Amino acid sequence: MFIILHFAFLTSKIFMRLIGGEGRSECLIRLITHEKRDLARARDRKREKENNRAIHSIRLDYNTRSRYSPASARYRDPSH
Repeated sequence: MFIILHFAFLTSKIFMRLIGGEGRSECLIRLITHEKRDLARARDRKREKENNRAIHSIRLDYNTRSRYSPASARYRDPSH
């Protein structure tokens, strides 16, 4: 992030022309907000992956427990 801000300070005139006449501070505010938004999206994707992994492990645990536990086998086996 520091490199991006440093680059923005050095080339503020080019940024002002590209972005549409904004001043240096508006350009930096825009860069910082984009950086924060990207970090928040990455954090949300990571959290979603962890949640999906946890849900999947709970499902696996439930399936193996119900399939191999003696109580469920007693109810499934018609000979008992």
